Parts: sequence; C-alpha cells; structure tokens
Amino acid sequence: MLSTNVLSPANTGEIEAATDIKDIKEQHTLPPNLNPQFYEYIHFNKNKTVLDSSLGERQIEHVLKKYNDNQKNYQNGMFLPLKNEEVILITWGYKTQLTNPILRTIIPHPGLVMLFGTLITLLVFLVLFIHHSNKKIQQQVALIKIASQDLATPISTETRIKKFNTSLHAMEELRQSLKSSLSKEWNTQEQRKKISPHYLTILKHL
Repeated sequence: MLSTNVLSPANTGEIEAATDIKDIKEQHTLPPNLNPQFYEYIHFNKNKTVLDSSLGERQIEHVLKKYNDNQKNYQNGMFLPLKNEEVILITWGYKTQLTNPILRTIIPHPGLVMLFGTLITLLVFLVLFIHHSNKKIQQQVALIKIASQDLATPISTETRIKKFNTSLHAMEELRQSLKSSLSKEWNTQEQRKKISPHYLTILKHL
C-alpha cells in the first residue's frame, strides 16, 4: 500500500511498478490509462521506436543509455514483451518522494531539502549560541576587570541584547564609582603628605 502521508517510503516506486508488472505479464498488454506516479516507463514498437513514455526526450535518451539490453535483468528496471512484438521498459528508483504530484515535480529530492534544512537550522543555532556565549564572556571580563582593580579601562556596554546591556551598564557604573572613590582617597593621602612636620607639631599643641 502506498503511503498517504506527505512523504512516501523509498521503495514506493518498486511497489507500484510490481503491481503493474504483474498485470502486464499476465495480459501482455498495457494497463488501461497507464499513469504511474512513482515509476517511469517507455513503450516501444517492434522497430524500437518510442510510442509512448512518462519521460521527456532527453530523459529517454539518458535512460536508454543505462538500460540498453532488453535481455538483461536490471536491479531497478525491467523490459516486458507485449503483443505485436512491442516492448515496455519500466524503471523505478529508491528514494523518498512527496506524495503530492505537483510538489513532487517542484521538489524531486525532498530528502536533500530536509538535509540542507537541518544543516541550516544547526548553523543558525550555532551562530546564536556563539553570540550568546560572547555576551556572557563580556560580563565575565567586566567582572575580572573590577576584581583585578583595572578601573582605568571602560567596560563596553553596547550589545544587541537588552538584558546584557543592563548588566554591563551596572558594571560600568560600579567601575566608575570605585575609580572615583579610590581617586578621592588617593588625593586625600597626597594632601596629607604635603603637610609639613612643623605644621603637624603646631596642630598637636592646639
């Protein structure tokens, strides 16, 4: 039974072909209104002239280069004798196909599309993960700067993520506050150093 889902099994062509091959072997004639969905055929007269086919001219040429011996058994193709010395070649492939005939024409290889889609999704995820990790690293670098008392270098506060911007802004304000506090303390100590010992002696006697 053929799949009724969006995608058909890889052996759908073989299954459909087997059903028609059985009828052709019994009747030696083509099934009425032959219109295969998942396999291809080429109908020849006794002079090997193509009478009918599910393929276009270029496709027929390509297939006949591969299937050029009507006495040979092929893995995914078969020549069947018909009445009046006519012959039909039926070929099929093993690949996942879309069940909708219009979509199948537009997307003949959905497996490859799904593979590329998966790769693109993984690539986007990887880019987002690296981007997210980079912002976390920025936060860690900012904390290291503050912890190591590297207060002279401003912390970058511009990212594309609001949450990170807020955290980095807070760290930058902390850096500026610490720098200002340490600067005031240093200035006070410098001023104290400038007071002469004599003046300090006077202050002690007041």
